[in-house]
Amino acid sequence: MLGKENNKTKFSTIWEDMDEGFDEYQQASGFCLQAPISTKLLIRGDYKRVVALLIFHSPRVHSEDAEVTIFNQWPRGFYGEISIALEDDVEDGWQLTVSFSKPVKRLSVWNAKVDSISDDKKQYILKNRFWNKKLKAERPLKFRFLGHKAKKGENQPTVTAEFTRLGEGSGF
Repeated sequence: MLGKENNKTKFSTIWEDMDEGFDEYQQASGFCLQAPISTKLLIRGDYKRVVALLIFHSPRVHSEDAEVTIFNQWPRGFYGEISIALEDDVEDGWQLTVSFSKPVKRLSVWNAKVDSISDDKKQYILKNRFWNKKLKAERPLKFRFLGHKAKKGENQPTVTAEFTRLGEGSGF
């Protein structure tokens, strides 16, 4: 996609190469842009497009599965634990997506903060607290939660969770 013509760098309008990795491209102005090859980008020497790429480009994240155990339930709620065996240290924060088979009126957790809740109340996004942003791989992340059922007397929902690393330590 890149070619040389009279010692000037000539750019293709779109990076079609979808291989993993990074390449550095230098525009005629001397401005260097480093971007993943998997990113499609129009290059015409326009800094506004480069700024848009930098603002809207989101890094890839590394995710790990979480084990969820429900210890007890009662007519209005249930009590359980989420445990994640970390593959590597977590350096820049984490997020946990907790999904329920039925709506959950409220979710109380102690080692995380509820960042967002889906409109149907079936998915909760939890994020680290300031004091557990960094985690060591040799110690699993475990925390207990209390779920408040949307309908009194119904059985507890099925619960799944996915752990995601955030920031620079996410595999970007």
